[in-house]
Amino acid sequence: MEMKDGEQPDNANCSPEGLVRQVKMATKSAGIELAGENALERYDSGAYGQVLATSRSDSSNALSAFTYLRLN
Repeated sequence: MEMKDGEQPDNANCSPEGLVRQVKMATKSAGIELAGENALERYDSGAYGQVLATSRSDSSNALSAFTYLRLN
């Protein structure tokens, strides 16, 4: 939820934003609510902004719940 594609090493061949999109589409297709949590201990505004961006949706599939892990 807090990771961006551009923050990943090129050789990682991964897409955290793509994974979130896939899960959002799958839950919408199944007609179930979507909840999420952060995976990494990050306290920067970029990660917080990404959580906010991924929690919203213009396709009526926003998060129903979010757990913020590792809050110090």
